[in-house]
Amino acid sequence: MPTMTTQHHSRTDRPNGAQLRLLAAGLLCSLLQACGGGGGGTAASGSSSGASSSANSGAVAPSVLYDFTAGDTLAAKNGWRFHENWALAAVPGSQAVGLPFAYQATADGVYPNNAEMRFDMPPQDALWLRVRLHQPANYEMRHNTQIAVANAAAAGWKVGDTVVAHDGVSTGLISSIASNHVFVRWAEKSAYDIWGSSSALRTIRNTVNNTTLPSTGKTVWGGDKIMALWVDQYSQNGSGPTVILGALSDWTFGNSKDAVLTAGYRNSGSPSDTTRTNIGGIPGGKLFTQAHRGRYLDLAVHVRYASQAGAKDGLLQTWVRYEGESSFTLRHDIRNADLDRPTNLAGDQQKWQRGYLMGYSNTGYDTPTTFHISRLELFASKPADLP
Repeated sequence: MPTMTTQHHSRTDRPNGAQLRLLAAGLLCSLLQACGGGGGGTAASGSSSGASSSANSGAVAPSVLYDFTAGDTLAAKNGWRFHENWALAAVPGSQAVGLPFAYQATADGVYPNNAEMRFDMPPQDALWLRVRLHQPANYEMRHNTQIAVANAAAAGWKVGDTVVAHDGVSTGLISSIASNHVFVRWAEKSAYDIWGSSSALRTIRNTVNNTTLPSTGKTVWGGDKIMALWVDQYSQNGSGPTVILGALSDWTFGNSKDAVLTAGYRNSGSPSDTTRTNIGGIPGGKLFTQAHRGRYLDLAVHVRYASQAGAKDGLLQTWVRYEGESSFTLRHDIRNADLDRPTNLAGDQQKWQRGYLMGYSNTGYDTPTTFHISRLELFASKPADLP
């Protein structure tokens, strides 16, 4: 069975066995059903001073707290420094004020589309970071599959036509046409090689004029960034590990225009070492849903080094709590993460101390789409309200 590789902007062929086992073990329910619920998106409910206040975090107080609704600015505090000084903005439909992450509308295949805030934080061996993230009211995760078929226009294929994959069942809509490929929006089962394979020809049929064209491959554009945390330099540029949280289109495996929370990491090693472990796209249930448009969610992440080099018992956990919910739900509980401390670095340089919020939208959006973060909390020990 061909493996599905995670690239900077794409996923190809079909899911590998480990991912299918994860789905079979129970994540399928989370992927195909909306997670959580909450009250209506009233103005008061959008306030940043709700359930995630430090008063409700038990005895553990955050070492760093930014509450933009309460009047905080991006000024450095307690060892935390934002790299840029953006203007804060009112969160539409609420009383909250947040740090805006604005993504412009882009055509199919236009890349990159970036809204990223980098930061430095107090060096820590283990950390718990929590943000209040407001999902845009117009949010829709665009799902594009680039299919390698040539001369589609000459064959009479047009934007808006329905095409059927090699299995004769799965469909999608043509959203744009080029000389050597077409983009298909909402291609069903796009994670599978029925839309194209480098190892065998696949036949794609246009249902409007009943013509067929061979496909020699495909690329699924997905994998938006939500957050990254690292030690010295980002990803392969550093000696220390990097952790990345993202959002992957649920259309890859399911049939909705929602986004699934994903987690992954790159382990420690020399920047020139091309064999370093790079794990990406571990699903943790839905994050952004059509039902939660225009409302906020609280996203928390915990990262801890392995007990010793090579032990592969590092910890990566995530939790989500939607507006209107009283408690967090554990989404990732990865206890075998290959997260070694970079002992080639000295002192505090070995500790987690850098990152970014949001980042590249690899899928792109049809209309301008703006997220907001209204609250950020950093903890040196586990808050009491995280299960």
